[in-house]
Amino acid sequence: MLRIHRLGFTLVESVIALAIFCSIIFATSLGVKNYQARVDEKQSMQQFKNVFKNTLDEAFLTKRDYNVALKKEEHSALFKSNDTDSYKVLVKFPDTVNYIQSNSTIQIRRNGLIKPQTIRFHSDLTNINYVYVVQMNWGEIIDKT
Repeated sequence: MLRIHRLGFTLVESVIALAIFCSIIFATSLGVKNYQARVDEKQSMQQFKNVFKNTLDEAFLTKRDYNVALKKEEHSALFKSNDTDSYKVLVKFPDTVNYIQSNSTIQIRRNGLIKPQTIRFHSDLTNINYVYVVQMNWGEIIDKT
């Protein structure tokens, strides 16, 4: 009997191998995209907390009043001085993070004092409520997440 010696793969074998490879790449890319969104969310919340603390320090050191405008529709927090536009920081939150209350403005007085209040955000991606409690007077922001 005559035997034919094959050197390569058939078309069916190649297509099956390609389909398996593509499905693995697709599943991995979905996981990476979700992971990246979670990291962006955590970074924006940490940035908000850091800029809030820096604004408290800036108010105390420069003896100026500051406002923190939390805008629900724009997914942002604007930190600015009442006197000049010299200190202006915009923290942009991902679209998955929502400010729970309606738009509000937090006033930081020139001596660094602030009214006690609670700032709440909700994440649609991770279903986490980010809760920041601002203590009376010196305005220490505490993460209650």
